Amino acid sequence: MTRGAAAGDWEGIRPVQASGQPLATYNLKDSVGNFWHVNSDGNITASPGTPSPGDTSAQFRFEYLW
Repeated sequence: MTRGAAAGDWEGIRPVQASGQPLATYNLKDSVGNFWHVNSDGNITASPGTPSPGDTSAQFRFEYLW
């Protein structure tokens, strides 16, 4: 994941329920308000603006193992 921070820097990222998606689907928002998405090259980067409900590149699914 990259946002221009130096190696070793901490970044606060929190899950935000993805609009119109199942409960386990989230967008990830960082501490400066950017949303994270997967690029076509497979890298995960941050970008400004709220993703649209159909933007699957910005949707992450959380699975919990009990």
